[in-house]
Amino acid sequence: MINYNQPKVHDIIDSNAAINDIRQEIMTIYGSTLLNLNDKPQWQTNAAALANNADEFSRILMNKIYEICCDDEIISNSELFEHLWIETVVNGAAPQIKFNYANNDSRNTLLFTINHPIDQQGHLEADNLPTIDDIAPAALPFNDNDYAALIRLIKLLYTADYRFTTAIETILQPIDGLTFKTVFPPLQNTATSQEIHSNDEPISLKVNVGNNDIASYEVIMNGKNIADSGNAQLTSDGTFIWERDSDDDLADQTITLSVNFVSTDHLPALDDLFIAASMSGVLMRAGDKVDEYELTLPNKQVLGLSISAPQQAIRLHYPEPTLHVYELIKQYDFLGDWLKGAIKHD
Repeated sequence: MINYNQPKVHDIIDSNAAINDIRQEIMTIYGSTLLNLNDKPQWQTNAAALANNADEFSRILMNKIYEICCDDEIISNSELFEHLWIETVVNGAAPQIKFNYANNDSRNTLLFTINHPIDQQGHLEADNLPTIDDIAPAALPFNDNDYAALIRLIKLLYTADYRFTTAIETILQPIDGLTFKTVFPPLQNTATSQEIHSNDEPISLKVNVGNNDIASYEVIMNGKNIADSGNAQLTSDGTFIWERDSDDDLADQTITLSVNFVSTDHLPALDDLFIAASMSGVLMRAGDKVDEYELTLPNKQVLGLSISAPQQAIRLHYPEPTLHVYELIKQYDFLGDWLKGAIKHD
């Protein structure tokens, strides 16, 4: 239960602040309230009461989000807005804010959810939004104006640091920073060992990985990974080196460096993108740094890619940080087709 005459709560209700500021204020008040409840034995383990309290604060946030939607010209003037309704739900002890679409036959389609809306874990989860495999779901009878309003809504939530957590769940998220797993060649391994005879003997373990990327490594002594206790580097000639000073604990021990490495020169996703881009008259070239690539699109903007061997993933970069994947692939079909094959479906 909330005392709506409490000055800080009243200020939030009357506030015209941005969603991010409102979220932060509600999180602060909710956190203080939760600390007070946890100091009292009747509430400490009272799951139902604590969940109800979280739901009350989430409802304030939900109504402020709806209020901001009402004041936004793109959202409020759309047909989508005539069908949009928002609710709070408590899932276990965690509140959720759900965004629903009311169909003309009175059925409801869940679009997406804000999980943990009033704590630091807050994030978005897509339910029935366009994906790279289905960019126009039959469950959503939307036109271009509806999608513009929905994208506008999601962009507003991103300003409050509510984000989708996977690339595969929807294309209604920014292209800049989009990170996804892709198919890599099988990892290769090499290892070497060094016997330490005295506490003043320098430790330097070296292996050659050629023109490959390091996926992972470990340094084992007596079954324990001590990699973090030293310094590692990969030289220009492909030598991976792990070094550290010795001490009494390492004397008379054998240390083994084991390195997993992989070639990123001919990833299927890169080869496919090169072909798809070429067929669309777009040049793909290597970037200024290793494992970086660039495409200059017809709109003169540069789409960048960076490869991560440890994550076996590709990260995209784009100069317009809020532009959604949906918006870009509507301009350039070949990017949508490429993403459909490049994103690894676990």
